[in-house]
Amino acid sequence: LDRGFTGHEHLQTVGLIHMNGRLYDPALHRFLQPDNFVQDPFNTQNFNRYGYCLNNPLIYNDKNGEFWNLIIGAVIGGIINWATHGAKFSAQGLGYFGVGALAGALSAGVMGGTSSALAGGAFSAGFLGSSSAAAVSSSFFSGAVIGAASGLTGGITSGIGNSLVSGQNIGQALKNGINDGLTGAAFGAITGGIAGGIDAVIDGRNFWRGDRKIFDVDLPIPQVNQIGDYDCTYACAESIDKYYGNSRTQSYFTSSNPSSTGQGLTNREIGRMYANAGYRTGSISIDKANPVNTIREIANNMSQRTAVSLTYDTGIRAIGMGGQKFIFAHATVINRVRLYDSGRFIINVMNPSSNSSTNSFRTLNNMFLIFSIR
Repeated sequence: LDRGFTGHEHLQTVGLIHMNGRLYDPALHRFLQPDNFVQDPFNTQNFNRYGYCLNNPLIYNDKNGEFWNLIIGAVIGGIINWATHGAKFSAQGLGYFGVGALAGALSAGVMGGTSSALAGGAFSAGFLGSSSAAAVSSSFFSGAVIGAASGLTGGITSGIGNSLVSGQNIGQALKNGINDGLTGAAFGAITGGIAGGIDAVIDGRNFWRGDRKIFDVDLPIPQVNQIGDYDCTYACAESIDKYYGNSRTQSYFTSSNPSSTGQGLTNREIGRMYANAGYRTGSISIDKANPVNTIREIANNMSQRTAVSLTYDTGIRAIGMGGQKFIFAHATVINRVRLYDSGRFIINVMNPSSNSSTNSFRTLNNMFLIFSIR
């Protein structure tokens, strides 16, 4: 087995060097796989994801492809902490440098570890900066969590360490560490969240969550408020009729399609009402196990300018005089549907009830009936 100066395995038959974390091409002076982490955004070489040791192998060597985030964090943290405490070339100055180095290394490690954990990877891999670590998509929420965790770690470490170096007792040091940790967490959450959200927007993704919109379909469904307590289906029929350029009113649909129960139309009566008005209805399956299938079917209909009605379960139950059981549902018309690559979706509806604040859905759990009308 042929190993070089730094102990890496030389793969002579293919002309590559196996550096444990990644494969390196000595002819191109570049790695074959990118580094997923930018340890120091103020060092332009950190944005070279295929370079080795900041593109300066004469000074640095990396034996296993890991720890670089810790080393860079330690150097930067040490210098900053030393400079902010007088930049003294003394034992105390060295102490401040050591505290800053420890805080910087731990902050960088926790930052990478938290990012990896949020993406479903191992915290340890992210902490060490290993190529096996996962990387979470940037967003306000992920940036805030990562920034808070890193700021808390760095604040506690530097608060305790700096207090001890300055001669304070352990009680004072712990108090300062807690205060600095909370301050660091708050500052890190705010700055990390804003930076993550802006990065997501620049990349065409959602500011808050970082997911990318797959489709966004909307229809100009007019708002129609129901007249009576059980007239939601009639109001939806008027709205849909207006959408298609007609002028039949809620009163027209009510008089020509009376309810057999006196408490709203049954599913069969709803279908008959639209058929009598000259429309064809088509059922859309409610797939609660894989809701994306339902969302795509809704979007496909709406993209063809077809109206879609959504009826949801209100949770109210009743028993009629004949002993029959009633499930009270409420009818709406979908006017917008959005799906994101994370599987998240938002359904916006025209709600005919002025007493209801339900104008959007993010789950199919309460869905009772979805069908197209054309």
